[in-house]
Amino acid sequence: MSKVPISLLMLSIILACNVKQSKGLEENNKYATYGLLTEELEAYNSFLRQQINKRLQNDSTYINKSHKIYDSLTIDYQNFLSQTIDELMNGIDFEKRLEYAGELSRKDLINNYFFEETEYSSIGFEFIDKTENYRNQILNLVTDDLLADKLTFILSTRNLQNRKGEMIKYLDYFYKDMPLIATIMYLQHKQTTLSELELDFICRSN
Repeated sequence: MSKVPISLLMLSIILACNVKQSKGLEENNKYATYGLLTEELEAYNSFLRQQINKRLQNDSTYINKSHKIYDSLTIDYQNFLSQTIDELMNGIDFEKRLEYAGELSRKDLINNYFFEETEYSSIGFEFIDKTENYRNQILNLVTDDLLADKLTFILSTRNLQNRKGEMIKYLDYFYKDMPLIATIMYLQHKQTTLSELELDFICRSN
């Protein structure tokens, strides 16, 4: 039986380690992209909120009761989304919050938060109720059809059809088995979009 040269054996070990390390870096980079986007969305939404506040304060001649009601409702719902993000983040080790391919890639946190086995959890039902209530109250203030369509789309909680033609419940479609960091990004994207639509509402109403 021929012996494998030590040099070849060592080379195979090194290559195997490099492949494993490469895959680890690739996985971390994939989730790190979500992390970068969450930071950008948070900053962008902050700029939008400043712009909205400035508009509401400076354009007092054009600001009516519906603007203030819209702003109050939107802030309440955005705060609810922020609370949801905070509660999800509380499920991981604080010192590991930058481990994108580690703690922030966990899917069990999302599943345990929104679901109880195959059904919605009480938090899941509350999330649906909060979203629908906000949507209905906002739509009562909006008279522009295009803006109403945008709001209905971004705040929809209806079941959706997958590529196989199967109907999937809303929370299952968007949140089931999703990595934590991807869910946070999705919620922040919703916050930012709602700020953009509020600014649109203020501008259209003037």
